[in-house]
Amino acid sequence: MAQQSTNSPNTSKRKRLLGYIQLLAVAGVIFSILIFARAPDRIEQRAVSDEVATSPLLPAVVVMAQPRREDFTLPVHLTGNVTLEERIKIMPEARGRVTWVSDDFKRGRTIRANQVFVKIDPQKYQLRVAEAEAKLKLHQLKQSSASDNSQANAEFSASRIEILSARLEMAKLDLAQTEISLPYDIRVIRADVAVGELTGPYEYVGADKAILGTGYRPSDVQVSAPIEPHRLDELDLGVGTRASIEVNKQTYAANLERVGSTVSNETRMILVSFKFDDSSPVDDLPLPGMFAEITLHGPTFEDVFVLPREAMRPERNAWIVADGVMNSRKPNTLALIGEHWVVEPFDVADGLIVNATEVLTVGTAVDVLSVN
Repeated sequence: MAQQSTNSPNTSKRKRLLGYIQLLAVAGVIFSILIFARAPDRIEQRAVSDEVATSPLLPAVVVMAQPRREDFTLPVHLTGNVTLEERIKIMPEARGRVTWVSDDFKRGRTIRANQVFVKIDPQKYQLRVAEAEAKLKLHQLKQSSASDNSQANAEFSASRIEILSARLEMAKLDLAQTEISLPYDIRVIRADVAVGELTGPYEYVGADKAILGTGYRPSDVQVSAPIEPHRLDELDLGVGTRASIEVNKQTYAANLERVGSTVSNETRMILVSFKFDDSSPVDDLPLPGMFAEITLHGPTFEDVFVLPREAMRPERNAWIVADGVMNSRKPNTLALIGEHWVVEPFDVADGLIVNATEVLTVGTAVDVLSVN
């Protein structure tokens, strides 16, 4: 019994030792598998790197253009609104009740030059004309039957006849003013009068009854648009510059009429105004408030290259292709507006690079994709 108890601890130690050895063996096998599993990747990467290192550089792909000499009028595009330089207040000179209003005297309608569109009761004025005529006729009869034909009496009678004749003409003028018309075409903005209403000059009827309506003449219609002040100088734009204005898909001829004298505090722009040609009838002109697109005909450059703006490189250089490689030129820039780069003609060799797939340096080999 004593010998058996002595051998049990030794057996237990051997078992633990064998377990440790087995664990170390398994860990060694796993480590070896990982090493060999990664070895092909390293070999493949080294092969690819060697291949890239030994392969030649590919040419850069570019799009090339062939600019031509031409005369070019620089277009300037602005946006604005149709506005009115002035509104006309329609006010009567005669006082009385309105007896008739034309159907044309309504918002949006057109009143022609010398067309009567409102009538005021003329009876009072007709009576004044009749009275003036009677007084004149009476005096003429008295003169013809007078026994005193002295020079003094003749001169007095002549003066009296002139006074009575003038009063008669004034009475006729007052009568004519009962029929309201204007010496030019207008488009009605607002009509505020009806038959039976009392109207007349402000001092007799007050402000609310003295204004029959408002309108505007063809010459009052204009287009106003903002522009940067420096562009006016750069483009040499001034009064009289021709322009095309498109409103609601209709094109009108116009002139630059006025350049503002102040710069807006909010936009830092100056307001310019355009007037339509006098030949445009009032019915054909756009309505105030409509959106307008303006194309100005700026200065004309003769014998120049007109290049797309995308062809301009840093410091206004141009890239060209010469014998299959990229080179750089610095043309003299004449104007740079919108998408237009206007330059003096220069040697573009095989062609001008418009687009490139990468940033190029002088001497880079290039492959032309297309020629515009």
